[in-house]
Amino acid sequence: MNYKRVFIQNSCVHLIIVAYNRKPIFIDNIDLLQKAIDNAMQYFQFEIVAFCILPDHIHIIIKPTDIYEYPKIITSIKYYFSKNFNVGVETPTYKYLNNDEKGWVETPTYKYLNNDEKGWVETPTCKYLNNDEKGGVETLTYGYLNKGEKGVFQRRYYEHTIISEEDLNIHVDYIHYNPIKHGYVKCAKDWEYSSFKEYVKNGFYDENWCNFEDKNKIKDLNYE
Repeated sequence: MNYKRVFIQNSCVHLIIVAYNRKPIFIDNIDLLQKAIDNAMQYFQFEIVAFCILPDHIHIIIKPTDIYEYPKIITSIKYYFSKNFNVGVETPTYKYLNNDEKGWVETPTYKYLNNDEKGWVETPTCKYLNNDEKGGVETLTYGYLNKGEKGVFQRRYYEHTIISEEDLNIHVDYIHYNPIKHGYVKCAKDWEYSSFKEYVKNGFYDENWCNFEDKNKIKDLNYE
């Protein structure tokens, strides 16, 4: 399926960036993520309108000076984070089964890539043997990791272009409600990895906002 991005100048964009296999890596590496965003700001002009960092995915609304640069902004953030993140890559070993069983069993071990490695990750499959064959046969397929990604992020990301104040309010609410939606906290103020407290400070929310009234009908929304 082909995906076509929308580019409308002077608009905001709600972006969702997800960790590879939904691994919970972002909170434990929050300082690195901040550096990755700061680094992107050195090369591209954009305003962060709202954000929320969850363990396995990131919500961020940005307003780029040049809307055509938002894919480059995401690439910059992902590249910097990945380059400085040590990720374990599964490297298979094998053990032979007893006489009553057929084939080989995968026993994974892990190899840590250094910053200079970017390459291929083996994804093993096993061919089970029939009664006339002896021994195990290993058949390998391969999944390519893009340069600098190292299997940290999902390749694609979600994008929604925001062109009205009403739509912006819905997405800002959705972002700040997200930690409640996923069961991390009962009140938005208790999640420290979001822009909620800044919005409270500027008078956009009551401190105890939990979306009980669901004014913007976000409880049933699912952008993930």
